[in-house]
Amino acid sequence: MKIATLALAALLLAGPPMATAALAQTPAPARAPQPGYMVVQGEHPETQTAWQSLTVVCPTGYKAFGNGFSAIVRDAPKPGVAAATYHEEGLNQIRSYPDGAGTGWRVEGVPAEAGRAGLSWRLAERVVCVRIGV
Repeated sequence: MKIATLALAALLLAGPPMATAALAQTPAPARAPQPGYMVVQGEHPETQTAWQSLTVVCPTGYKAFGNGFSAIVRDAPKPGVAAATYHEEGLNQIRSYPDGAGTGWRVEGVPAEAGRAGLSWRLAERVVCVRIGV
């Protein structure tokens, strides 16, 4: 019993053991958390071709979950307006599907009105990418 009392007294005099342990530890550098999902956008170069296709690929560690797309169409020139103007429209003859690895999404199609009018346009695609291994 006397030995246990002496051991307890020595611990009390020495101070809390966590104080020394905390001083000896070096904190790990903070890492910015990766978001659970992100939206990645891509655009095809502007052309007058009727059919365009585009594949947008997710960053490493993410899988493609779904997409959205539209045609960005250059308006016909207007008298007195120097800068080009654009409008957004839907697509016809659409094919939209994930790539074989599941890390990207491909969309193909023809703009609803621009194709008939012979206007320049570009395909814009937004892919929802979800982090895997969460």
